[in-house]
Amino acid sequence: DRTAGLTRGAGAVDVALLRGSVDAPGLVAELLHREPRVAAVPSDSPLAERTALALADLRDEVIALNTVSGSTALGLWPPAVRPARTLPVANTDDWLAAIAADRAVGVTSAATVRMHPHPGVTYVPLTDAPDLPVFLVRREGPGHPSAPDLIALAHEVARDTAP
Repeated sequence: DRTAGLTRGAGAVDVALLRGSVDAPGLVAELLHREPRVAAVPSDSPLAERTALALADLRDEVIALNTVSGSTALGLWPPAVRPARTLPVANTDDWLAAIAADRAVGVTSAATVRMHPHPGVTYVPLTDAPDLPVFLVRREGPGHPSAPDLIALAHEVARDTAP
């Protein structure tokens, strides 16, 4: 669920942190910050030895795409260098396993490096991929009474930890 449960019904989820664009009726999104993107490649791949990659460097690779909750789609690549082959996966664990098994490579936000380290996956900075916007998203109208405080705190933390 790309909306992290915000569209399920009143009270199920009050505020969510979502990466990438949010296009669902009845939701309000505030930009929190932007994260650089990285390539995720098998650790034994020649690509893992590089200090940086461009999207064109991945054109001949199979791209693992998390079709349920991922933040990357083939539209990220310019048409002239868009990869022709994809491997759909349903979650982050399957995405990491496919990359570690040398079945694919992936593109993700730099936050994945910290949140999902894997011994078989090396993360390499991408030089030409646009940063990934991170939004705080809530439903339109009144919500949980503490939601405004949470949103203000999230903005404060994002400002204090920005590079």
